[in-house]
Amino acid sequence: MVNMPSRKAGPKQRLLIVGTHGKKDAQKASMTFMCANTASAVGIEVTLFLMDEGVELAQRKGLETMPLVEGVESILALRRAFLESGGRILVCIPCMEVRHIGKEQFIADAGFVNLMDFTDELMKSDKVLNC
Repeated sequence: MVNMPSRKAGPKQRLLIVGTHGKKDAQKASMTFMCANTASAVGIEVTLFLMDEGVELAQRKGLETMPLVEGVESILALRRAFLESGGRILVCIPCMEVRHIGKEQFIADAGFVNLMDFTDELMKSDKVLNC
């Protein structure tokens, strides 16, 4: 087991993770949620912004057929754990529109943002990670 560093008391740090990988790359898509879940576990407030193929990770259907990564929980289990930890998922509207994916095809917990909203989230974050 890895010892996680202790955090100093004070305002919660905010991390914005930009997820760009979807069903075509199970390992990288899983890593997006693994990073998000690890940060949440140490008390960091995490927002996951899904763009490009990453928008697939917030869809209601399709992930159940995604190949498992050896030694890693399913992408559905990772997503569920992230949401249960209080994480937020934001979906890039232009990215879903270019793929002809309607809002009704996404999980209820997904938020939809344009690039101005993304810029606002970016500026409010202490750190940004691209997965």
